[in-house]
Amino acid sequence: MDVLTALLTPNPDGCECFEPNPFKPEKCKNCGRVWTEHAGVISEAHLKVFLQQRQKSQEDKDKKEAEAKQAAAAKKSAKKRASQAVEDDWLFGADKDEPEKNDEESDDDLGFRMFSAADFVTSDPGPVGSMIEPNRQLKVVNLIDWGECDVAQELSGAGEATGSSASTMAPPVEVRQTLPDPRAGGDSHFQESFGSTPNLVPLSGNQDLVTEIQHLKQMLADANEEKDIQVAIVRDEVQEKEQEIQALLRQKNETEALLREARQKIESEASQPAAASSPEQLAEVQQLRAQVAEAEAKLEAREAQEAAVSAEVQQLRARVAESEAEAEGRTPPPDQSSEVLQLRARADEAEALLKAREAQEAAVSAEVQQLRARVAESEAEAEGRTPPPDQSSEVLQLRARADEAEALLKALRQRDPTAHPEAGNSDGTSLDHSIEVEQLKARASQAEERLEALQKDTASSEELEPLRARAAQAETQLQAATLESQAKQAELEAWQQKHAASSAEVVQLRTRLAEVEEELKALQHSAAAPVQHAEDAQAAKALRDVRMHAEQQLAWILQRMGVTHQAAELQKVGANAPCV
Repeated sequence: MDVLTALLTPNPDGCECFEPNPFKPEKCKNCGRVWTEHAGVISEAHLKVFLQQRQKSQEDKDKKEAEAKQAAAAKKSAKKRASQAVEDDWLFGADKDEPEKNDEESDDDLGFRMFSAADFVTSDPGPVGSMIEPNRQLKVVNLIDWGECDVAQELSGAGEATGSSASTMAPPVEVRQTLPDPRAGGDSHFQESFGSTPNLVPLSGNQDLVTEIQHLKQMLADANEEKDIQVAIVRDEVQEKEQEIQALLRQKNETEALLREARQKIESEASQPAAASSPEQLAEVQQLRAQVAEAEAKLEAREAQEAAVSAEVQQLRARVAESEAEAEGRTPPPDQSSEVLQLRARADEAEALLKAREAQEAAVSAEVQQLRARVAESEAEAEGRTPPPDQSSEVLQLRARADEAEALLKALRQRDPTAHPEAGNSDGTSLDHSIEVEQLKARASQAEERLEALQKDTASSEELEPLRARAAQAETQLQAATLESQAKQAELEAWQQKHAASSAEVVQLRTRLAEVEEELKALQHSAAAPVQHAEDAQAAKALRDVRMHAEQQLAWILQRMGVTHQAAELQKVGANAPCV
């Protein structure tokens, strides 16, 4: 009772009765705690079982520890015998093949000591007393190999002596390393320096490793148990489903057996003569026939329903196959999302480019209008300032007359160089000539100014010719861009009409899919056989696949129609737009 009192503790959750868990018997089914936390509420039978298990586990543990100790001792003795040389047999007093004596009874671990007379007198008869026991037979061992001392054997003897000395020097190191436990006796300081200290250092690390290994083992065991629980739950569910299927099959077989019995009974009664049948039997036969006809009608209706469902499932499968084939032929690549984003970005850039192009075309149109106005003004000015056809000849004549006048004036001055101007005024002819020359010079300067003005006007009209050509070219390009924009607008309207038609068709398909889904749901509710449930599930799955493929195709078509086509058009407009 004391042991039970020490083991059992009260339940902190207040569990009223301990019921073992079917998967973990040591834990309670109600509160989930171990059996040691159910003091006063656990039965004697359960307590006895758990105590036996604990005692058995403790015995197994003690047995394993004893076996481990025996194995370690055997290994230690085997290692010691293996390291023992042949020449050291006399030291230990036994052969290698003989079983090893108890370390506590041997006096080999005393080491080399010096004994005095006082030690022999005061010491109790023990290991030392056994050395001076008179009845013990004296054993003398000759340690000298006289063959090695032969002088005739020169090199070979020296080699053998060296090998024997090496063999005799090596074993003491092994013997020192495999000395027994210092608790058995002898020099404790000598043993601790060679055996005890290295073995005590890694004990704490090994204990941590053992604790961690036990923790990991416990975690693994818990995971395995949890997995076993889940597997058991799934198996229970599978067994329940199988039982339901078997019950349905059994019910179907019973119904078919009753139907066969009714048919056989009807056939047997029909084969009997009509006179032998009583009115009650006839009524029963009619009732049975009515039941058989009703059952046959139900069976035919069920078969027709199953046939219709099968046909619809086949159609759905065919549509699914067609949709998959179309999807495989038209499905965009895996990087469709990135491509759509790129196309959208390009479409935005194209729209911005189109707006800039329209602004540029408006600026060009305004510039063309300005150029046309300037050309008209220049033409008007040129027409207002054009010299008559004989103006150039008149200018030439005036220049010739001025030259003649200057030559005449020079000749007169050379003829009378000392004449004073006043004296010259007395002569009317010379004065007239001077006035005429001045007039001619004035007219010549005026004619030259008019000629320079006409030359400037002619140069300005020549500069206007390239402007006229550029204006004509810009107007031609503007007309071409306008025609192309109209054509593209018409094509875009056609694409919009196609898109509207495709949207209407998609709406019809969605309506049809919704109707088919409702029909399948109705069939699923009305059907009771497992086979029909499986077919309905397959039909629903096929319908979902068809719907998913249709939506994917619709999204892909819309993207390709709306984004890709617009981007291509804008690229064409950007490539063919005029540059002024």
